[in-house]
Amino acid sequence: MVADVDTKGRIFIARSLIIVETRNRLVPALNQEHVLSKFPAVKVDRGAIAPITNGADVMRPGIVDIEGAFREGELVVVKDEVYNKPLAIGISLIMSTSINKYEKGRVVENLHYVGDRLWRAYKDYKLGEPLG
Repeated sequence: MVADVDTKGRIFIARSLIIVETRNRLVPALNQEHVLSKFPAVKVDRGAIAPITNGADVMRPGIVDIEGAFREGELVVVKDEVYNKPLAIGISLIMSTSINKYEKGRVVENLHYVGDRLWRAYKDYKLGEPLG
């Protein structure tokens, strides 16, 4: 099933998987933790949560830990440091091995985050039921 959320995003649902399309990229929905666990991640401090869940990119000062390795241009999950829950998924702007060389700057471009229009569209979706 495909559901157009607006002119900038779509949701694809197949069996037990929800994928969203945003900025011409397909990424797993944030409620798909079984899929997101396969991706590298950065953990952010509490101060970074509000900006990220309002669409801001992930900045170096907010990163407290890195899980896995990634190269520039790869998908990266953004998690909170307290509950280890996905807040966003984005594209890495630098390699994981280079993050500690920087004190400031953007590290992950935010593509899809908790509270965005796509998240609101699928958050209460139960697999097997119509979306909407």
